[in-house]
This record gives sequence, structure tokens and C-alpha cells, in this order.
Amino acid sequence: MKEIEKLLTIDDLAEILSVKRSTIIWHVSHSPKCRLPRVTRLPGTRGPRWRRADVQAWIDQHVEH
Repeated sequence: MKEIEKLLTIDDLAEILSVKRSTIIWHVSHSPKCRLPRVTRLPGTRGPRWRRADVQAWIDQHVEH
């Protein structure tokens, strides 16, 4: 059986990106083309979630060398 991946919450993402929780909420709710990693929404859960792999790929894509 495949292990179920733990999805990240707003608080998890804010900690990883070193930004305030309110910054994440603003981008998710006000930005039609959200500047954050792709959001995953699951039925029966409150708020957006993120896959850790999507977050890491987004960071890798946006890091300036």
C-alpha cells in the first residue's frame, strides 16, 4: 500500500517560506494567478493544502543564483 503524503497547511507553508501566515492567505485569496506553489483542495478540509514536492519544485524554480 502506498504511503499517504502529509499535505502542508498555511502555517507549514508560511514557516517553510519564512513569511507571515497572513501573506499566504492574502496571495491565495486575492491573486487570481497565485504566486505561490499550486494549491491542493480536498473535500471536507478547511483551507488550502500544498504537496511538499510542489513546494520544493516551486522553490527550486524561483531561487536566484
